[in-house]
Amino acid sequence: MLRQIALVVLAGLLLAGCGSLAKKFVREPKKEKTTVRAPSEEYSVDPKVVYERHFVFAKVWMDEFKSAMDSDSRKRLKKSMEQAVYNLEILADYLPSDYEEEKKEIERYANQLRAIYKEVLKLKEANLPITRAKKKVDEIRRRFHNRFLPSKQPPELWERLVVE
Repeated sequence: MLRQIALVVLAGLLLAGCGSLAKKFVREPKKEKTTVRAPSEEYSVDPKVVYERHFVFAKVWMDEFKSAMDSDSRKRLKKSMEQAVYNLEILADYLPSDYEEEKKEIERYANQLRAIYKEVLKLKEANLPITRAKKKVDEIRRRFHNRFLPSKQPPELWERLVVE
């Protein structure tokens, strides 16, 4: 009998704890989410700043792609290649329509990076050195830098960039 009373008291203490039963077992109602809206006025975006930003992003992601070749992470390798290609493609989209040669050149760089990615996966699978692949990325980065450096672009390009 004493044992049963002790069990009931113990169970009561465990259930009650620090808060009341209602507080422990009743869910609080969900709070309404508030949405933050951007101002309706248009922001003026300097085309040169946008071009420079994606130019730098493309170079940085190419560097990351090269350094990811040393890691065992396929996810990091793929992500860095995809981001480099993405920024190259955005840069090509910003160029005016009469810059077809430059757009094709950027597309070649993107395709070369995709091919290097596939090559690196095969080399890693076979435990072969990847130094040639790294040199290829360096070469693409160097050619891209020399050809599309913002300070080397004609001043009239900044008025003609297609920035949305």
